[in-house]
Amino acid sequence: MKQLVFKICVCLALAGFLLFTNSLLAVSASEYEVRGDKYMKEHRYRVAAATYKIALKYAPDSSELWEKHRQAIESGKSVEIYVNRGKKLLGKGFVEDAGKMFQQAVKLEPRNETLWKLYENTLIESPHIAVIANDRDAWMVFKQGRDNFDRGHFQAARRMFAKVAEHTTEEKLLYYARDYMKKTDERLRDFHINEELRTFHP
Repeated sequence: MKQLVFKICVCLALAGFLLFTNSLLAVSASEYEVRGDKYMKEHRYRVAAATYKIALKYAPDSSELWEKHRQAIESGKSVEIYVNRGKKLLGKGFVEDAGKMFQQAVKLEPRNETLWKLYENTLIESPHIAVIANDRDAWMVFKQGRDNFDRGHFQAARRMFAKVAEHTTEEKLLYYARDYMKKTDERLRDFHINEELRTFHP
């Protein structure tokens, strides 16, 4: 009789311990899930994904947690895609298009200072800031545009040539600017065609 009572007590103790352990795991998973949700709202996707991952270690059968973890990973991946595209465009001199890519990345992670710096640098490098007060300035901007053209920075060059054509009073410089505008248009057209081909035929 004593042995039976002892066995019953042991079983009850084990059951209580298991219930207590499961409740702790549930609380831990819930706490990390709440933290992950908070990070997602703050657009801190990488931190959110890591937090959901910890929660899943406590609750691996939670389909909701798996879905949240997937969404966090995909959102973080989108940021990387925009940054990589922006850097590629920037390297080819497409400052404005690169800025748009970095801006999309900032929208996804607005608290990321590195992304802000990438975006703001494209604004600083923009050819829109070229100032032409007289024909001497126009010649200087034209030379900058030609330098950009020679380096393959066709978008920046195109804007500079257009600005020269708009403000210069010299017929010779106007002719040169328009001529280079045509050349850059051809290069830009070829670039976009090649990019579309790469999209459809990776």
